[in-house]
Parts: sequence; C-alpha cells; structure tokens
Amino acid sequence: MNIAKDSFISSHKKKQISVSFFILLLTTPFCDVNILQSEVKMQGLKFVYDLNDVRSIDCGNGKILKFYRIVANRDINNPHGLIKKGEKGGYIVEGALSQEDESWVDSKSIVGPDCYIGGNGYVEDSMLFHSVRVGNSGAIISSKVMPKTITTVFGGSMIYDCQINGDVVLSGEARLDSCSVEGHLSMTHNTSLQNCAIKGVKDGISVVNDLRMVEKKIEGRGLLNCSNEIKISDRYAFDETILNKKK
Repeated sequence: MNIAKDSFISSHKKKQISVSFFILLLTTPFCDVNILQSEVKMQGLKFVYDLNDVRSIDCGNGKILKFYRIVANRDINNPHGLIKKGEKGGYIVEGALSQEDESWVDSKSIVGPDCYIGGNGYVEDSMLFHSVRVGNSGAIISSKVMPKTITTVFGGSMIYDCQINGDVVLSGEARLDSCSVEGHLSMTHNTSLQNCAIKGVKDGISVVNDLRMVEKKIEGRGLLNCSNEIKISDRYAFDETILNKKK
C-alpha cells in the first residue's frame, strides 16, 4: 500500500485537485468502519487506515492518488484535545501522519501528497492540498493551504481560518489568523497577523519579534516594519473613487 514519492503528481497536476473534489469527499456518505489490518499488525500503531473508506483521484497518465480514512488505534493526547481510541480522523494519503507522538488529523480534514503531520501537530477542519509540514505543537485549523513550494508550521505556531496560496513558514509562537496569503511569508517569535491580506513578492515578507498587525494590506518584500519595499495600508480603507463614480 506504499505510495512512492516519485508517483506524486507534478506541480501542474496538483492544481487539478480542485476544492470541489475535496468538498465532495467531505459530503460523500462514509462506509462503516471495517479495519482490515490484522490484530498483530495493529499492535502498537497510533492509528490504522480504514480500507473500506478510500477516495481516489485519477491524475492522468495512469496515476491514481488515494486518500484513506484514518481511525485512532489508541487514545491520543494531543494538546488540542483528547482523541479516543476508535475515533475517526480525516482522509490522508498514506504516510502523511506520523505513527509516533500525539499528532492528529481530524475527521473534517483532508491531507494531500508530500505532506507530513508529526510531533504534536494538529490539523482540524482544513484542506492541505500538498507539501505542508506540521510539527512540534503547530496547528492548522479551519484553513485551506495550497503552497507553491512548501508550507511549514512548527513550534507552537498556528494558522487559523486562512486561505494560503503560497509558501508560509511559521515557528515560535507565531499566529496567522483570518488572513489571505500569496507569495512567501515567514513569521517567528510571538508575531501575529490578524485579518490581513498579505502578498510577498520575490523572496517574500519576514515578520519577527513581537510585531502584531490587524486589518492591514501588506505587499512587498523584506522585513516588515523595516523595509522600504513593503507597502502597508488599511485593508478596509474607504475608497472615495467608488462613491464618486456613483454621483
């Protein structure tokens, strides 16, 4: 049941994994749990795959991408809550969730190819299309993440209620809340961006120390609040040109 890394779909094929398909996965009636692994193989495993609840995508050229429903095989003490043995998790490609530690992917989530959730990482109500790493006590909640290259969430950092169409690197206690992101963004320490629209060009935007911003439109490259190549404006600033056009 191994899915080799060289079978992962190419970048232009990744875009064919549409949001509508993932929504279909979440709305399709599920089969009854019928774990087909033997009792011997199940011993010591944190979770098992429900082989009766599998979804597939035809990627063309004879490549089939399979998503397996996971089921907790022991109690999992994740920092975001206790997962009881027998509880259903989300759909993942094989190998996307570590069998070690207390990481988990909840039942409303889908985790695609070249992703890895380890440590005490947590994914809830989210779609990780490809190339996302979550570790330590990092979390992605209520978000859609589609990197251009790779997105990583480590330390105690969190992506919450965001739309990511680029590469985000979070560490420390960084928090990205109710934001949209294009291009590259890196955040560390106790930084926080809330309800912002971010577009990092070229090598992207870096946010460090305890910097916090709310309801800003941020575009450019360099160190936020230091670089003269970054434009910052109010995200919801009133546009008088719209009013003038109506007169």
